[in-house]
Amino acid sequence: MLRWTALTDYHGLLDLMLDVEQCGPSVILNGVSCTISQIDGRHALLEAATPDFGFAVFFPGWYGVHSSVAVHILTVGEHHECIGWLPIEQADKFRIIPHLRISATNKMLCRLSALPSYTRSVSVRPTIT
Repeated sequence: MLRWTALTDYHGLLDLMLDVEQCGPSVILNGVSCTISQIDGRHALLEAATPDFGFAVFFPGWYGVHSSVAVHILTVGEHHECIGWLPIEQADKFRIIPHLRISATNKMLCRLSALPSYTRSVSVRPTIT
């Protein structure tokens, strides 16, 4: 079962969403294919995926009237690979990690992967944009 995490503070995700939206509906960020889509003409969904992890951010009220409802995020697969890839500030990553609905071990791996010295090799599927 997928477990979305509600965040009342966006922790850098707003800037990420704006960056992707400016580039178009599909973009490659740090070697990972990302797409943004509109839901019911009002909401936005940002998705990123590799064979190792998946990441999604749901912004209620992105288009039109802004909503005070929390932003929801989801990580699947190798959570630490996802956090290592996530193109937001390190401090923002550290603010998000405690809220993720994952095990304590996965949270520790995520904290380690958010450190600047973390090196990773993200497998990326070829993407046609």
